[in-house]
Amino acid sequence: MPNSRVDAAKSAPDAGTPDAGPKRHPRVGRRTSAGAPAPMNGITITRRGLALALGILGGAYMLQWDRTSGVEAQVRDLRGELHTEVNGLRQDVRADIRDLRQEIGTLREQVQELAIFIRTRDAAVQ
Repeated sequence: MPNSRVDAAKSAPDAGTPDAGPKRHPRVGRRTSAGAPAPMNGITITRRGLALALGILGGAYMLQWDRTSGVEAQVRDLRGELHTEVNGLRQDVRADIRDLRQEIGTLREQVQELAIFIRTRDAAVQ
């Protein structure tokens, strides 16, 4: 009968390898060296990374600021043009109304003259 303890030791996966002992895991809160930053869930923020991120955000903000300023300038220009156009249309409508009133006045006078002519003709026929 084979020796069960010896067979079990040989069948172990790490049996015979030089580093077969229990593996050590570094503690999360412990620093590995004096100058290295402590790992934080796999994310390490460095000054360079932070400066780069702030530079990118600042550039994006300035780009959007320039675009917004350009749009605001266009809106101001369009607003001025619209105001000018509306005033021009008001003046045109007022002139058209004034001309129409004059034409209606002339037409009214012509109708009155025609009515007088018809009355005098009817009076002469009878």
